[in-house]
Amino acid sequence: MTIMMGATGVAAIIASPRAQNFSVIAFMSNGANSVAAFDVRRNGSVNRFSPNQTDLGDYVSSGLPDATIGDLYEIRVIQSSGDTLTDDAGLNVFLQISSNLRWGFDDTPGAFKAFVGTWEVREIANPSNTSGTASLVLNTEDGS
Repeated sequence: MTIMMGATGVAAIIASPRAQNFSVIAFMSNGANSVAAFDVRRNGSVNRFSPNQTDLGDYVSSGLPDATIGDLYEIRVIQSSGDTLTDDAGLNVFLQISSNLRWGFDDTPGAFKAFVGTWEVREIANPSNTSGTASLVLNTEDGS
């Protein structure tokens, strides 16, 4: 763990990032849109929507994430197969997590969409401090 001192003299804890393997599967038979998405938030959390929100934990493995911890990290999502996302913060490039970012589908009734890929998080100040890659699967299906 590295302690960094900012210009204001406030210490920021730089912890190892982590990415976890997960699938997001949405199935709704009521004719409403199916939502299968994940958000990476500036405050350090990862949320899954399928269609309800579930907190998957933090993308920082230790330390105390705060409202702006994402300013210190970048995320990259790489698609290996599947459909074009309806919510796409960006693919194949590292993006600073200085705002909440979302990847996923907001699917119309009767549709099926799939996304298979990987994601990883790294520290901006030390790009070799990376989470490594983890798998990501998004599926939507509506049975109406």
